[in-house]
Amino acid sequence: MLKLGFFGQYRKEKNLEAFLGAFTAGQYQRSVKLIVQGATQTAEDASDFDRIIREYKQVENIEFWHRPLIGIEWQKGIASVDALVIPYGNDRYLYHTSAIISNAMGYRAPIIAADNVNPEILAAYHIGKSFHNGDMNDLQRTIEEFVNNYDVDKAVYAKELERAYQDYAPSRLAKNIVALAAE
Repeated sequence: MLKLGFFGQYRKEKNLEAFLGAFTAGQYQRSVKLIVQGATQTAEDASDFDRIIREYKQVENIEFWHRPLIGIEWQKGIASVDALVIPYGNDRYLYHTSAIISNAMGYRAPIIAADNVNPEILAAYHIGKSFHNGDMNDLQRTIEEFVNNYDVDKAVYAKELERAYQDYAPSRLAKNIVALAAE
C-alpha cells in the first residue's frame, strides 16, 4: 500500500475538506492511504477538525491523527509515509524553503505540492509532482497520476531527492556559513 502523508497545524481557513474531496474523488489503480495529521491551537479549530474526522470516519483509506507531533514522534510520522502532500501553498514560500520540503528531502520522500511552494526546487529537481495552487481538479488529477505511476517514477524520485539533499544538506549550509565567517 502506498501511503501519502499530510502533516501540520490544522487551521479552518486552510480548507482541508477541498483537499480531502480531491483525494477521495481520485481513481486509483493501486491501494493508497492518506494520513492526515493535524495539530490544533484553538478550541474552534479542534472542534472543526473533529467534525471533519467524524465526516470522513467511514472512508477506509484515510487515517486522521489529531495531535501535535514533537521530536521523535514527528520523525516517525514523516518516516511512516512514502510521500508527502502539500495541498496548498502561501506565496511566502516563493522566497524561503518550505519546512515540509526540507523534511521531504531529508527523509527522501517525494512530494505532491502546490506550484507556488518552492517552484525553483520543483523546477530544478524531479522530486514529485506539482499542481496549480487552489485548483482542486488539478490536485485530484495530480494525485491520481502520482499514485498510479509511483512504481514507474520512484527510482527517478529517489535519484532526484538524493541530488536535492546533497545540494541543500545541513553540512553544506554549515560549510557555507564557516566560509562566510572566514571572509
